[in-house]
Amino acid sequence: MKSKQKGFAVLVLALIFMAATAVAGGVYWWQKSIISDEEQTAQTVSGAQEEQHPVIPVTSPTVALQVNTASPLPGTSVVFTSDIKGKDIEAHLIEFIGGSQFGNFVPKDDAVPYAWTINLSKTASGQRTYKVVAIVDGQPVESNSITVTVKPDLSTLRQLTFEPGEQKVLFPGSSEQLRLMGLFDDGLKRDLTQAAMGTVYSEGIVFDGVKTTPGDSPVISVSADGKVTAQQPGTADVIATNNGMTTVRRFNVVSLDELE
Repeated sequence: MKSKQKGFAVLVLALIFMAATAVAGGVYWWQKSIISDEEQTAQTVSGAQEEQHPVIPVTSPTVALQVNTASPLPGTSVVFTSDIKGKDIEAHLIEFIGGSQFGNFVPKDDAVPYAWTINLSKTASGQRTYKVVAIVDGQPVESNSITVTVKPDLSTLRQLTFEPGEQKVLFPGSSEQLRLMGLFDDGLKRDLTQAAMGTVYSEGIVFDGVKTTPGDSPVISVSADGKVTAQQPGTADVIATNNGMTTVRRFNVVSLDELE
């Protein structure tokens, strides 16, 4: 009798275990099914969001500057134009003359959007650089730079002179910027100081205060654009040549001890 009761108890326990296992499996399947549905829903929503909100690239505004000629003659006109795109635009053309870091505003041509006309004087010469600075839709932007070389017809050059032309006293380490002027057939003087005007500078070694021999002087050095720098006490000449014409300016370099 006890054996039958024991067998019956084991059977009941087995049935209870199988039922619990089935329930647990059902719960696990139900939870997994819910999680799977949630993941699929999240992926679907994420994909919809990506389709609704595409990534739009942000580009900075650009300004391009052009000129009708980079080698104008004195007395002619130079026209600058610029391609600027935007809704709210404020643009100015800036002129830098002779390597200056400070520019001048160029008046705008109201007849044509973003165009500037520069009427060069008959005595104009030398290099000058131009660029556009603008604010486009609230963003500051600069254009490319353009260098314009205003060069007179050197075949009509008649005379070269330094202005001023008198003898100059310098101290070691000090410097002097030369100014070379050319007189032309039309009776006008034009600045030929810069190397871009075809001017070449050289140094002359002075012996006994009189004799001059071409060569690199230990007393001074002179740059391609006519800047003289004193190096040590002595006397030297600067010779400027352009289109077969020549002029000379003398420099005396003295130490401070010599003045005491």
